[in-house]
Amino acid sequence: MALHNEEIIARACVPPTRISDGFNAISWLKKFAKGLEGIVSAPKGKNPKEVVNMKPLKTSQSSDVESALEKCRAYASSHFNK
Repeated sequence: MALHNEEIIARACVPPTRISDGFNAISWLKKFAKGLEGIVSAPKGKNPKEVVNMKPLKTSQSSDVESALEKCRAYASSHFNK
């Protein structure tokens, strides 16, 4: 996730060895995008379980971004710290 020209841009990448039924790139980035009403999709020709992007989104609410980031961290931690 990054803030660029007053837009939030985001990308999630998950190595194939870490993909499971409960964790993959699209489910992970959707946790972030949901709180911001962002749109998530895979780049053309890419596996959405491995790589996805969120369309750039304008936002002025830093608290919304922080909340979305925390949901992302918690989701990843719940799958990687087992």
